[in-house]
Amino acid sequence: QYFESGMSALLGGQIDQAEAALSELRSLNSQLLQSYSLQVVSREGEQSGVWRERARHPGARTHHPTGESLRRDGHALTMTVTNEEDGSRVQTRKWGVRVSERTFRRVAADKSDDGIIQGRRIGEKRRGYLKPEYLVDTNGDAITQW
Repeated sequence: QYFESGMSALLGGQIDQAEAALSELRSLNSQLLQSYSLQVVSREGEQSGVWRERARHPGARTHHPTGESLRRDGHALTMTVTNEEDGSRVQTRKWGVRVSERTFRRVAADKSDDGIIQGRRIGEKRRGYLKPEYLVDTNGDAITQW
């Protein structure tokens, strides 16, 4: 779609639109080349998760372990994340990944026994794919503020 719209814009002399399509293609290519492990943050002094009470459904909670994308060398990547609460797209290194209550409780229990989360890995983004494959029960929604 980006290629076709870019070529159409280029042939029509719409250079700005062609450059925008090229930028989108480059971004897509960069995303396809990425590989990382999605893990729960487990560092002293940092929150490993939060829960929210839903405004539209009093008493209903959503559960969010704090996730980060790590390269093989352990470097945290800055990701563009859509906040489910307000629809904003945010550049961030950490965000809350919405999971089932059962998954959230498992992560909390893992941390509470010795302060360290051994089962940190919750997803894997492989090269050639656009999105991560989750290893936990999630719909992929996220929050970016807590």
